[in-house]
Amino acid sequence: MIFMEHAKTQKFYWLTIEQDLLGAWYVKKVYGILPDKITGSELLMCANEHDASLLLCDLEIAKRKQGYVYSSTKF
Repeated sequence: MIFMEHAKTQKFYWLTIEQDLLGAWYVKKVYGILPDKITGSELLMCANEHDASLLLCDLEIAKRKQGYVYSSTKF
């Protein structure tokens, strides 16, 4: 699980890799306004766990470039 915050915009971004009961892998994105207002979420389906890990890394890098930083806050 990756939880990031953007101090200037007071937004958060939460990423996880999950597997459903049928064995499908996906990346779950949850985003919103701090401290805890969820404004949206998405499930991005992947072919396998490896592809989900690569997608998670790509999303994490993109958010870091936008100014998000890692947070120790538990959602």
